[in-house]
Amino acid sequence: MSIIQGTAKSGGGGAASFYDYPIGDSLRFDGSSYLSRSLSSTSTFTISMWVKGSGGSNDYLFKSGSDVGLNWIAHDTDGRMYMHSANVATGYGERYRDLSAWYHLVLQSNSATARFWVNNRAATTNGSTVATRTSFTFTGTTYIGCYSTAAPNFNGYMANIQFIDGQALDPYFFGEFKDNIWVPYNAFSTAGSGTATASDNDTATDSYGTNGFHLDFADSSNIGNDVSGNNNDWTVN
Repeated sequence: MSIIQGTAKSGGGGAASFYDYPIGDSLRFDGSSYLSRSLSSTSTFTISMWVKGSGGSNDYLFKSGSDVGLNWIAHDTDGRMYMHSANVATGYGERYRDLSAWYHLVLQSNSATARFWVNNRAATTNGSTVATRTSFTFTGTTYIGCYSTAAPNFNGYMANIQFIDGQALDPYFFGEFKDNIWVPYNAFSTAGSGTATASDNDTATDSYGTNGFHLDFADSSNIGNDVSGNNNDWTVN
């Protein structure tokens, strides 16, 4: 089953040749279940993920034990996405209320400043000023799909979650434009070829780093399986 419209693994018409990186699997979060893993401290990293649906009151997409992360306020009350650290949130002005649409999120931290993009558009506080946060360090128990072990938990889908530890990268390493549509792309390989080339031809080191992981949710019997080659598997709760 395709989880990004038009990127099915099968389905003729040259779909496979048009889309360089079709995604075939996603994980359905039911509002109570979540994933967890303990991370060593890192303040330079990049997180990429595709998400759909926000039916809860205050859905946390991911959150570190150091209280930094990203959450999405329910579509019927706000619809905005917020980057937060130390209980302070910086919101993106646009509202995302289409629960049938997939949104691509990239959060980048360069050890001093964190920022994020939605579908390759930089999150801003007022339409022009880029939304940033400082002191964005991931450490301790980290959650995907909830704030902690208690609600509010995420209610929707996530797909192709990638965490690149030690590098602050932009969305072109994880997405590309096809006919003016932002679609999945993957510059990284489990083989570690040495150089990761983004869709805009920028380059980085082809490494997920110490804490890095890639959750593709392809194995239904092992949901938290890390396919990056690091074996940084996640616990299903």
